[in-house]
Amino acid sequence: MASKEEVPGLVKLFKGHVAELLRHPSGADVLDDLYNVCPQSCRNTLCAELYSREFTLFEGVGTRSENISHLGDLLAGVDARKRQAVVEHLYKGLAPVLEKALLHPMMTHRLLRELITESPGSVVADVVDTLAATGGNALKLVHTHDGAAAAAMALAYGTPKDRKRLIKGMKGYVWQTADNEWGHAVVATALSVTDDTALTGKAILGELKPHLEEMCSSKHAHRVLMQLLAPDNHRYLPPAIYELLHPPVKTMMVAADAGAAAAGFDADDGEFVDAGADAELQEQQQGADEDAMQQDGSEDSSDVEQRQDEDDSNAADAAGDLSEQGGDAAADSAGDESPQAQDDDTASPQMVERQLGESKKAADVRRRELLGSGKGSLSEALLQLCAAQGGELLRSQVGGDVVVEVARGAAGGLLWQLDQAGVERVHAAVVQELAHDCSTSKPAPSGRQQQKSKQKGQSAGMGADQQQQEQEPLLTHYFGSRHLRRLLLAGSSQGADGEGARAFAQQLWAGALKGQCKQLVGTHAEKVLGAVLLCGVPAVVQEARAELQELVGPDAMAWAAKFTGPAAGSAGAGKQKHVQTKQQQEQPELHRELKQQVQQPAEQQQEATAAAPPTKKKKKHK
Repeated sequence: MASKEEVPGLVKLFKGHVAELLRHPSGADVLDDLYNVCPQSCRNTLCAELYSREFTLFEGVGTRSENISHLGDLLAGVDARKRQAVVEHLYKGLAPVLEKALLHPMMTHRLLRELITESPGSVVADVVDTLAATGGNALKLVHTHDGAAAAAMALAYGTPKDRKRLIKGMKGYVWQTADNEWGHAVVATALSVTDDTALTGKAILGELKPHLEEMCSSKHAHRVLMQLLAPDNHRYLPPAIYELLHPPVKTMMVAADAGAAAAGFDADDGEFVDAGADAELQEQQQGADEDAMQQDGSEDSSDVEQRQDEDDSNAADAAGDLSEQGGDAAADSAGDESPQAQDDDTASPQMVERQLGESKKAADVRRRELLGSGKGSLSEALLQLCAAQGGELLRSQVGGDVVVEVARGAAGGLLWQLDQAGVERVHAAVVQELAHDCSTSKPAPSGRQQQKSKQKGQSAGMGADQQQQEQEPLLTHYFGSRHLRRLLLAGSSQGADGEGARAFAQQLWAGALKGQCKQLVGTHAEKVLGAVLLCGVPAVVQEARAELQELVGPDAMAWAAKFTGPAAGSAGAGKQKHVQTKQQQEQPELHRELKQQVQQPAEQQQEATAAAPPTKKKKKHK
């Protein structure tokens, strides 16, 4: 096992042979092992050999080689000619690697991502087509950040035919990919860009439905569901995953009459046309005709020549008849034809700009078709799961997000429109558990009392502590109370987006919280009570304010702001923001005054310490 100091020396031994080894099955394994133990500078040296021949011979261009971390840094300050040369050199080096489907090395993942990112649209279309032809081998990309980015861009930029081949390559491994740290972004991209919802519903969702309960509790897989329930929500998508789901737009120039054919669509009815299959069928027919002519050795050469002479004479007669019939008409029209018309016939076809991977189906329509309604649909299975295990999921950090979006009816009220009765069953199940907790158990205290009780219970063991946390009432649970607060605050959204949340607020107040505020004030349930005052239902807000004013004072809205923050659309939001801005303006002056007050006693203390005589240390007696 080589030490860290010996790795740069090993990298120098591979100088000039990286591209050759990368397209060899055994050499790719050796490079992968070396790349995994290399520091970032040595990784850049290995990858740079495929950027340009200058890197191979002179170890970089001047002093910039040490500052290059990816291809974008190299191409940032170069002209278009140099940029094209580097991209072409990288494409030539990776083309045999893609054809042989040697996609497992991490170095290949990085180079492939850089190639798709920095190349023009015409090159990207060729790379995506070659990658889609590998089928299931593309799954070797999804376990790394760079590989998942390359696979997601292939789905985003590919034609319907390319997407179909890539999705079929996931067969049998959809759940493993969705549960991966980076692979779930590839699955979410496939659902977001593919117009053929029958294909994605069968090939992707068909394999995810048996693992639906695990998905709701998985840190990574639940984001696939969140993209259907609340697409592109930054609360659920980290910046790195959001970037993978939204690659930059790429275009290419195609002929106007061939634009639909290049995209793989029929311009008349919008259906996909497999032009490659038609061309392949014609080639097979031509090959069959040639084989039949070669195998037919029983005919004499004289018979063949006689038949050809007869065909030639018949063709000549037919041509003579056509020339006699149409000669006069052609002569008359020849004089009328303008030079402009002749130029139009010989002119090159008009070129138009086409966006790679552009979808014809609206995102809301695609979400509606994927969620579905009725028996066997994803929405039915999801609603049944949330109704049966809503309380348990709300107590988890990840599962609570799923229940919140389901109970609010999804973004835009889509789930509320598809199955309103199912969403109401989820509301009833959650409210029933909350009512049971309020009537049978005393809510857990908050603040120092809960901290002291936790310290006393540590001697009982970790297992008992976890069991007690799981049995804690939902209103006072750390995650449960916060999920309920967010669900209630969603009712302040206008239109269909908050309709499901407002229905939940009415049912929650009437079935669980009404008349129970006295025992809930002073606990973690205050977050939920404060959100009730901002739920967007006037009747509920009025009743809750009247009950809470007796407990927290006349200004119940100010009390609720401590737990919910300034709500959007509230009456005092603008005033509170104005006051906060004024305080921020006065803050520097107050800061200077406090600093002077603190420094003066400190200086006086230092002077007193310097003037005092030194004290003798007392000896410790054993």
